Amino acid sequence: MLQFPAMNTAARFSFFSFALLCLLFAACAPSTPPPSILVSLVADGRERTFSYTERVTVDEFLRDAEVTLGELDSVNPPLYTQIED
Repeated sequence: MLQFPAMNTAARFSFFSFALLCLLFAACAPSTPPPSILVSLVADGRERTFSYTERVTVDEFLRDAEVTLGELDSVNPPLYTQIED
């Protein structure tokens, strides 16, 4: 058990009340919003920008952008690569 020499009951109560109040304020702090990942796509002469809050792969991005790859198309980086900001 913690012992506080030279602290009377009122001082201990004040100390623990202050500590509890600090913990409550820290727990109630607003969380930061997830970072946004912006991905630009230039295809057929037009540019489009997509925003994601979670990581996506190149394959998922191309499906979201409704890009259909042809037989002779190549993709770099590979389709399984996660897009990062």
